[in-house]
Amino acid sequence: MTYIDNTKPNINVDSQQNERIITQKVERQSGLELLRIIAMIIIILYHFVIYSKIDLYSAELVFSSKILRNGGKLGVNIFILISAYFMVNKKFKWTRILNIVIQTFFYSVLFYLIFLSLGRAEFNISSILPVFMPISYMEYTFVTLYVMLMFLSPLLNLFIKKIGKKVHGIICIVLSCVIVLFPYFNMIVLGRASEFPFVNTLVWFVVLYLIAGYIRLYVKSVSQNQKVWLYLLLVVFVTLQMVYTIYIDFRESCYEQALGNTIISIILLLIFKDFKFKNRFINTVASTTFGIFLIHENPYIRGWWWNFLVNTFSNFIKNYVLLALTLTLITFIMFSIIDYIRLKTIHRLTQNLLNKIDKKIETHSNISNKQKE
Repeated sequence: MTYIDNTKPNINVDSQQNERIITQKVERQSGLELLRIIAMIIIILYHFVIYSKIDLYSAELVFSSKILRNGGKLGVNIFILISAYFMVNKKFKWTRILNIVIQTFFYSVLFYLIFLSLGRAEFNISSILPVFMPISYMEYTFVTLYVMLMFLSPLLNLFIKKIGKKVHGIICIVLSCVIVLFPYFNMIVLGRASEFPFVNTLVWFVVLYLIAGYIRLYVKSVSQNQKVWLYLLLVVFVTLQMVYTIYIDFRESCYEQALGNTIISIILLLIFKDFKFKNRFINTVASTTFGIFLIHENPYIRGWWWNFLVNTFSNFIKNYVLLALTLTLITFIMFSIIDYIRLKTIHRLTQNLLNKIDKKIETHSNISNKQKE
């Protein structure tokens, strides 16, 4: 891998450059956006397995269900790594968090009202509070933790800026080894049952943030020879992950910080970040992935949607793997279209408001800085 020579990242930019970043919309490279789409597909596949109410422990399905379910937490790792990769060089904005809060609130309330009108939801305090405060009530655990990570991002970016390349790398290695390898050491050497969730998920997200930050700031590009090794490592660890999942311990392989999920997600980030191409369709579809998550993981939609699809298609598609892949793609496409409609309607209105808030905050910040000078 080719590394940047400087030992400390130059995150600071002058005010004119800041202004240019705020006012000019730059189209992203599509490599990581494609990876974002892949991550959402394997997350949906995971949710199909656990929510479709198909007997997973029957002799003919136990093997297939383990394989299909295996990628869910890998997808979570990928999402955090991609988000951190972009956030580490970005100026913190309250409106980014507000945007997530608004989007989550919108889908939470929308589907509650739909199911309430159909007589399939209750109208009482215990039902209403989680609907109107989904992040506080952790209706979507991932979203709550992601928002918390966003709040931490300016402190993490400041920390990354101060420590420099060498210390940054050491911290990433030490934390990863402690969190990822400790359960295996506990099981193999001490003969005790391994327990992966000994660390809070938010702590793990912070570790992923630091890893992605190191890659963004110091790993400039990957040579062709190194890419060959990355592809080989990817094949090796995917194979090992599958073997571990099927024959050793399925439960442990499904945690975000499992060895296979950790290494595979980092390798994928290294590979896809160097795919230098721009495709508007891929970028547009990728922009709907968070909405797809919010829709198909909505507490009211989740059970109903998978039951509806299974009851509709299982009579025509008898093979479990083919059924899982078909329903996953249907879910992805349908909910991507729904979120695309939101992006072109509701989101435009809210984004205009958030842009105005951004400008006011920026103006106030500039005035404050001049007064201090």
